[in-house]
Amino acid sequence: MVLPEGWMRAGTAEPIVITRDGVLLQYIQIERFPVDKEFRHTKKKLAAGMRPLEAAEVIMDDLASDQSMRNVTVLESAPVPVAGHPGFRVVFAFRSTSHVRMKGVYYGVLVGGHFYSLRYTAADRHYFDRDLEAFERLCRTFRIAGG
Repeated sequence: MVLPEGWMRAGTAEPIVITRDGVLLQYIQIERFPVDKEFRHTKKKLAAGMRPLEAAEVIMDDLASDQSMRNVTVLESAPVPVAGHPGFRVVFAFRSTSHVRMKGVYYGVLVGGHFYSLRYTAADRHYFDRDLEAFERLCRTFRIAGG
């Protein structure tokens, strides 16, 4: 995976979070966790063998249940390959707790008992469109070790 030029890592803990102008304006989050991990905001669960769009529904329910994300709306949802495996891509919009219109793109894939996600979130005004292609390039270079 090739990180976008000019972006920096925010913190050292997992998940990996990188930003160009600060996490309140835009960030990319890359995460891997066991399929059976419980979510913070939904009781729904992922399961090995789930179809990509079923997994997308679980993820979007978790985001929509997050109190820091208001009025979550799915704009697009489609099955797409992620690192050569059947995955999904969801485009969504919401308002932050400070009423800023935000937009995001979420790629997800279930492989070998783990869920992998790549998520781009940015202020809809100016930042989202400006940095979307950098995120898409990163996603095209994403690989799963041993997968």
